Amino acid sequence: MAVISDTNSSRGVFVVGGDATSITLSLVAIPAIVVFIWQRYQDTQAKHLSVASVSCFACYISSLAFIVAVTMLLHIRAPVTRTLCDATLMVCIVLHKFAKGSEFLFLIERIYVISWTTKPRYRSTQYILGIILIMLPYTAFTAATIFFRYTIDKGHDLCVIGIRLPATIALLSLEVSAQVYFTIRFLWPLFTVHRNIKGLVQPLRQLIVRTCIGSAVSSLANIASSISVAVWVGQGPAWLCCLVCKASVFISACALHWITRPIQSVSQHGSGPHAFGDLAVGFSGSPGAAPHALSFSQPPSSKKDLAAMDGQSISKYPSSVMEEMGERSPQKLAMSKLESLA
Repeated sequence: MAVISDTNSSRGVFVVGGDATSITLSLVAIPAIVVFIWQRYQDTQAKHLSVASVSCFACYISSLAFIVAVTMLLHIRAPVTRTLCDATLMVCIVLHKFAKGSEFLFLIERIYVISWTTKPRYRSTQYILGIILIMLPYTAFTAATIFFRYTIDKGHDLCVIGIRLPATIALLSLEVSAQVYFTIRFLWPLFTVHRNIKGLVQPLRQLIVRTCIGSAVSSLANIASSISVAVWVGQGPAWLCCLVCKASVFISACALHWITRPIQSVSQHGSGPHAFGDLAVGFSGSPGAAPHALSFSQPPSSKKDLAAMDGQSISKYPSSVMEEMGERSPQKLAMSKLESLA
């Protein structure tokens, strides 16, 4: 990717249109992400600040920082130097991968919440595996990407920046694999509820469709940006690569916000609208309350069934859960627990 100075005659041939497109995208993306942050902040006002909410905020804020920083670096009227080129590449890598890593952490937390295990995170097998098999390799691959970056001063106010192909392929493979795994792992219990419990079909259908579409769109945007980096090694202009990366980050932020929007449905077991927003978001329901152990495929119908889950005693569960067990059917209990994810 080439960073081209204003004084270079080739800039006027093919960069002006790209500059306009890049700035226009930034003018759309920056206020949109600010709105996402504000809406999520309002949603958390009535709830406690959980790990899921923090990781979601981190994804939004890092996406916003990436777009702002890259826009400033590419469009400030300053002489092109190797330092500026290297700074542009470092900002692109660090902020872009931090945003993606925050999204992965959010998805790990989302899966942990929907599993409703009574075990803390450091004792949850799937949570630990998510950190070890996804987050640690992702951090290592990101470090490798930084190590294998290159900046070449071509002279004549032009320098080339890029990432070597092996590092790009390794990181892209991990990102796509992680996205597919997180999507399947989150959707599996929802499909089980969708198949076994009446009255939840429509809201769960909406959530399943949103998750599938959002994950597919986010993955395709990420693949497109990574392929652009691989294809334009040493040839494409920096504004073009950064434009694609900005679009990828913005699309991922939009997909995340759309997936986590509340889903409104009129419950067949109540009189008012029930929001499934926390099911979509993955936030826990009440301050300080741990997720409850509930099997989607076989909702507990008695205190004995509930106590049998995870080998825990009845005393391990909140009193509110025990009260629900005595007065609600399995279907109503499942609906209540789905709604408690908000």
